[in-house]
This record gives sequence, C-alpha cells and structure tokens, in this order.
Amino acid sequence: MSLKIQRIIEDLGDPDPEIQQLALTTITRISIGDTVSVDRMGALKSRLTELCNSQDGDIAFLAKKASNYLAAGGRQTQQLSVAAVMQAAQQSPAPAVAPTPSSKKLMAELKKATEATEQATLLAQLRQTTDRSVLDKVVDYLQSTDDRVRANAVEVFESLGNESHISMLIPLLEDPNNRVKSNVVKALGQFGDPHVREYLGSMLSSDQVAMRESAVYAIAQLTKLDLEALLIRAASDSYEGVRLRAIKCLADSSTDLAISALTRRIDDNDAQVRQQAIEILTSKGVDVEELIQQRRDIGLDDPSASLPYISTPPAPASEEDRAFNERVRAKVEKSFKLEVLNIAQQLKEAELKARLSRLLFKIGVDTFELCRHGEIKDKNLLVHYYEITRYQDYLRSLSKKTDVSGGAVRTSILSAGLEQYRNKMRASFVRLGKALAQSHRSGTIQIAETPELRMFQKLVG
Repeated sequence: MSLKIQRIIEDLGDPDPEIQQLALTTITRISIGDTVSVDRMGALKSRLTELCNSQDGDIAFLAKKASNYLAAGGRQTQQLSVAAVMQAAQQSPAPAVAPTPSSKKLMAELKKATEATEQATLLAQLRQTTDRSVLDKVVDYLQSTDDRVRANAVEVFESLGNESHISMLIPLLEDPNNRVKSNVVKALGQFGDPHVREYLGSMLSSDQVAMRESAVYAIAQLTKLDLEALLIRAASDSYEGVRLRAIKCLADSSTDLAISALTRRIDDNDAQVRQQAIEILTSKGVDVEELIQQRRDIGLDDPSASLPYISTPPAPASEEDRAFNERVRAKVEKSFKLEVLNIAQQLKEAELKARLSRLLFKIGVDTFELCRHGEIKDKNLLVHYYEITRYQDYLRSLSKKTDVSGGAVRTSILSAGLEQYRNKMRASFVRLGKALAQSHRSGTIQIAETPELRMFQKLVG
C-alpha cells in the first residue's frame, strides 16, 4: 500500500495532465483504509488541494472528487441493491424542514458581500425563498467572474424563474464551467425549452470529463423528460464516473434497451460500474448468474480473446518443414493437402500466440514492479499500471466479500466476479508487457535487456 500511495503522490505532481488524471481516477477506485501513514496521507491531501485550483477544468473536477472520497473515509463500500435503498428510504424519518430564510435580509447581505464565497453561499440560500422579485437583482450575478457565483445564480433562476427567462439563460450555454452549464440545462429543461436534448447531447460529446459527467447529473434531475437514449449513450462513456452515474439513472428504466445497456456493463472494466449494474439487474428480476455464465460460454469473459497478437514476418521454411510438406504432397490428394497445410499453419500461429502471451505476461509483471518503484515513468505504461492496481485492490475487497457472503446465488455471483477480474488483470499484465517490449524494441525506453526481452525480439523477428 505504501508504495502504491507514494506512486500516486508522485504522479499527482507530474507536469503531464494525463498522468495526473490517471492518478486522480485511481484514488476513487481503490480502498485507502487506515494503513496509510499520517505523513503520506497529509502529502496526498496537500497535492489534491493544489490540484483543486488547477486551471485545467478536468484536473480540478477530478481532484475535488478525490478529496471528497478521502473525506468520506477512502473505502470502497458494498453497493446496496436498489430495492434495499428504497426500503431504507421508506423506513427513514422525514428530515426536519428548515425555516425559509428572509429574502429581504439575504438580498441586503448579498449587496454588501464582496467575497465570491460569501456571495455564492447567500445565493444558495436565496434559491430556497419564494420571492420572485429578487430575480431582477440576481441577474447581475450571472456575469460574475467566479464559477460558483454564476452556478448558484442560475439555480436561483431555476428555482424561482419560468419560461420567460429562457432567453436570459441561453447565452450561458457557452459557459466553459461544467456546473454552470449543467445548471442552465436543468433550468431550461424545467422551463420547457424544446432543445434540451440537443444541449445535453452536446455536453456528452465534450472531450472534457467534467462536462460529460455534469450532463448525466443534469439528466438525473430532469426526471419528467424522456432522456433514456442519452443515458444509454452515457453508459458506454470512456470514463467510469460517467458510466456509473448513467447506469444508476437507468435503475428507473425497464425497457429492453435499458436492460441491454445494463447487461453490457456486467463485463465492465471498472469494479464499481460492474457491481452496480449487477445489483440493478438483480433488483429487476434478471438472472445475472445465468448472464455471466452465458458470456463466459461464448468467450466474452476470456482474456485470450483480447490478448494482443503481434504479427511476424514469414520466416524461411526449415529443412524439417520442407520435408514435411513433401511427405504431405506424396501421401494425400491435392484438396486434402491444402486443408492439412491450413490446419498446420493455424496450429503454428496459435502456438506462437500462446508463447507470446506467456512471455509478455512475465515482462508485464516485471514492468509493473519497475513502474511501482518509479524506475519507469512512461505515460503509455502507466495506463496499464494503474489499471492493474485497481484490479488488485478490487480483487482483495471482493475476496473478503466472497468469504462472508450469504446465499448461494450471491456467493456464485461474487465468485464469478473474482474469476472475471483475475482474467482481466492477467490480460492487463500482457498489455503492459507488450507496451514495454515494443517501446524497448523501438528505443523509446532504455532499460537493461532481460532474457524475456531478447526472446521477444527473436519471436517477432
């Protein structure tokens, strides 16, 4: 754990934003626990605090998510089924209703406030009032230079405004801040703007993680609109945080398309996404255990189906091969001979692929250790390193759940999950080995040549 956290701390300080993002997204996907020393935890939180103020919107967004995760204890918790959550909500007492603040008092304080934080706080309180007359004054804060102030001002309009304010909010659809934009879309959706789906679709097409996740947040609030198609699209997003939000929203859908989208996620590379999809499908009466077995039967859960294959130039036939071919020509008919040669070639290629996979797995294991100790710091390799780190952490967590789980079906599902992620992790080691071997071969990474790397060179020619 100490080396893993130290690697993350160092990568958070890397000048390359892509490496920072890799480290940030890993924090919320592993269990930090109590094993991290006070010094390292302090260093981790300090780095996150710095990144929360980054000029890069995605970095700041992911840093805030990681900070919130640590503040909540930094542990992966077992997901409750949708039915269990609903039951708990029904049994929970209704929260006490806070008294409605005085709009006149809030507006007086807002007029005097000069700090952006104070203005944002007062605007958040102002949206709880019922006094629509304040909108004439709040409009000025839509042009604030502070993102929080603009976002909260939009929420005041969302709470107190109506369709007459659509034209006033439309220009803010160009706002670069994800929270401002998502709040605007929420308001427009509530006011009946017919183009809301287009606005949300544009946000989902953004290359910014923060914008895409905020789009799903807005969709979750616009429950009166039929936005299932957008959720299905978001459920296949490249970022696991977007996928997780989307499938949680799909818990309220029972259409064939929604079930199909959820089913695809039971093979998700991210543990949280997979577990959430399983819980939702189970709550809908879907036999998830059977689905997992079906996917395994057709090879969708077999890592060898996606192992990298490295093409090799044809080598000159050996004397032994030539002799074998002559014997075939002499003993079988022409049509049958061609089929035999084809099978022999397939077997030869399969053997080469298997040898390469075993070799690359060993190279991947060694490369993982080099990355973990900071001896190699290459962006392409770190992608696979952090993927393996997440799998390792989840496998430990899932193993504990399997040991204490109750019920044959749940035990079976958890056991299938263990095997699934073991296979995925093995495939990740192979991909890491391939990335290192190819980088070493091209000269982009200089490391001491090992017997495995020499064998790789020999096999690929």
